[in-house]
Amino acid sequence: MKNTLLSPELLSNIKKTIKLLKGHEKRRYVAEMTNKYLNGSKYKAERIFGVRRTCVELGQHELRSGIRCIEAFNVRSRKKTEFIHKSLAAQIEKIVSHYTQSDRCHNNTLGYVKITAKQVRLDLLREYFYEETDFTEATINNVLNRLGYTLKRVQKTKPLKRIPQTDEIFENHKIEKDTGAKKKNTSSIH
Repeated sequence: MKNTLLSPELLSNIKKTIKLLKGHEKRRYVAEMTNKYLNGSKYKAERIFGVRRTCVELGQHELRSGIRCIEAFNVRSRKKTEFIHKSLAAQIEKIVSHYTQSDRCHNNTLGYVKITAKQVRLDLLREYFYEETDFTEATINNVLNRLGYTLKRVQKTKPLKRIPQTDEIFENHKIEKDTGAKKKNTSSIH
């Protein structure tokens, strides 16, 4: 079914405008265009403009009543694991406290943990009897980050800087080793 009121150029402009708008402004615009060009049919608007008919329906309702609906995006999201399991943060703190070290330079307040999120999860499952499906390793990692712990590899100690006497020490050791090898009664540990 071809719509005679909408030229391809006008339809293209309407679709571009819809993509640029967000929230209540988008709903209002779609409702106005639907009422003007599509006789208020939300089904035609869905097919022609490429928007959900619930968006058109809500926009038309807002247009009729003059009251704007407030989006509640923060209510839709999943609750944090610490909110679902109230004592989880304290239990993680208790497990991790034995494996925490601070930054060597003390430049920040982050605590570095010498235990993996996988091990923390296993300890939680074993000690506090959580179900396997309650949280994943990635979830524990996120909780640790929110609690201020950073999972980092612990840097191994670096060798000391070479001092000028180092070559002399090794040279002396080599000489002693060579002279000791010539003497048959002596043994050397390598």
